[in-house]
Amino acid sequence: MTLLDRQLALLPPDIAREILSAPARPDEIFETSGDQVPVNGILRDGRAFLFHSRYAAVREARRIAGVAAAAGCVVALGVGMGHHLRALAERAERIVAVEPDAALLRSALSRVDLTDLLGSRRLTLITDCREEVLLELIAARYVPGVHGALRMAELPGRVGAEPQRMNEIRDALSRAVQSLSGDLAIQARFGLAWTRNAVFNLLRARPGPLPDFGGQTVVVAAAGPSLADAVGTLAEARHPIIAVDTALPVLQSHGVSPHLVVSVDCQLASYHHYLCAGFPRIPVAADLSVAPSVFSRLVQTIPVLSDHPLHRLFRHLGLRAPHADARGGNVAQAAVDLAVRCGAREVRLVGADFSYPDGQTYPRGSYVHHLFAGRCGRLTPAESMHYGFLARRPGLRPDPDRPSRLLQPLLCSYARNMERFAGTLPVPVTQEPGRGIRLDLPPPRGSASAHRSPDELRPTAVSPRDLLGSAEELFSTIADSASLLRGIDAQAQAVALAARALLPPLTCLRSRDPEADADLLVARASQWTRSTIRAALS
Repeated sequence: MTLLDRQLALLPPDIAREILSAPARPDEIFETSGDQVPVNGILRDGRAFLFHSRYAAVREARRIAGVAAAAGCVVALGVGMGHHLRALAERAERIVAVEPDAALLRSALSRVDLTDLLGSRRLTLITDCREEVLLELIAARYVPGVHGALRMAELPGRVGAEPQRMNEIRDALSRAVQSLSGDLAIQARFGLAWTRNAVFNLLRARPGPLPDFGGQTVVVAAAGPSLADAVGTLAEARHPIIAVDTALPVLQSHGVSPHLVVSVDCQLASYHHYLCAGFPRIPVAADLSVAPSVFSRLVQTIPVLSDHPLHRLFRHLGLRAPHADARGGNVAQAAVDLAVRCGAREVRLVGADFSYPDGQTYPRGSYVHHLFAGRCGRLTPAESMHYGFLARRPGLRPDPDRPSRLLQPLLCSYARNMERFAGTLPVPVTQEPGRGIRLDLPPPRGSASAHRSPDELRPTAVSPRDLLGSAEELFSTIADSASLLRGIDAQAQAVALAARALLPPLTCLRSRDPEADADLLVARASQWTRSTIRAALS
């Protein structure tokens, strides 16, 4: 067996096949550096562009590895002959190496022995450089509660050899890492609440079917300021209406009663939406991790499961409930997903502004208007409160196309997520004209029947108490960082899901104690999760 064959056997089958079938690049060149290690590059316009230093490739590799100081995980752009990967491995626990050209990877794996790194899973090779794929793969390999800081390192010669191509990948990598950092910040803030709420709500959950809107146009009412402009026409349209929870009191104040309400927020703020609306007898699709005070007070609750790892574990252990895609970070995306699962042939977005038109945050009738109206006085007028509420949003800037409309990075990311998500749906999604930013919504693809999942509404195989007992047993097997990493990499799906379900509380605990030992933090996260389950069962 050749060196290439041995190393390909350690890679995922799809990556190995791609590398093995890649034809050699006719412009690739090979040399030996001054410190007697192999280096490669490409020949362009008669000029040699080497990926490593011609004179001191090993010294250059050590210099590149300097960025990994105090980093547990490094994302490396460019592989070359892998000398810098070896140097990075002396400092970082895990390396994710991105190389878009499978032919160059074949050359490296044929000449340089990286079997120890590949065999220990410390090194991951990526050839698919789409932003969403990069984000998914990096997130799968990087465990912040164990690895600590995340750093990026690039092979200068590889970037310089094909600057346009590699700069585009660098930008995609930067966006993926930034998105991952934002997700980790959310986990650090809500990781414990997600888990605690899901555990306690599970005992109250009574899974049931979603309403059937088969073949109809469904309106999704988001809570942007433009909702106030369109709410008068919603009742006349005679279409089923799915409202996000923030929009519920706005609709009710105009005499419009939605057919379904969607809640996904784990914060207590959701309680205010229903309090302002008087907790009406309307079906509510409530994420299993919403605040228990909301979950228990709703009259017609339809528990839904998101892609939270704890929800995935519950589903694997036998819980059957509808799925809602909340990965976009906003409840409007979950509402659109549920509209399709309810059988919509078309989804129309109303009030989806993803911005602050005319400096407004929410339409009149929302909970903030009720809240500020009750707090205002002669020295603290309501308008001052609304302005302060808006001004606290980080990164506000005027829209170049309409200066009276304010943009914010988080809302802009929600808009991009919605655009990408709409492109995965089997039915068209349209946006009603409003004062917010215009979405670039792609045409539908797939079939509506494929998006609906009748199997998820089969009778639940186990009782909630038995399910939580099984989950506690799985969590008890994870006592330190080594067992956590083994669990994440495990072939047994239940163990892997349990390990993943520990990551949000672990990230939260890490944010509170950045200097703590990783083994101690994992033990704390495991103990806290098991104690929460026992408290719910008692």
